[in-house]
Amino acid sequence: MTDFAFSYGNLEMSNLSAFAIALTGVVSIIFFVVATLNTDTQGLIESAVEKLDNQ
Repeated sequence: MTDFAFSYGNLEMSNLSAFAIALTGVVSIIFFVVATLNTDTQGLIESAVEKLDNQ
């Protein structure tokens, strides 16, 4: 069995490391999208405007 290592320029890493880095990136993008969809942006803006008006 031959070991294969992903290499990019001077960077060389095992397939497991490359997979872990890619998986982390995908998971962080998914969390960002879910957080964006769950955030009431209009409500946050209105709340900030109300606080400024009260001061």
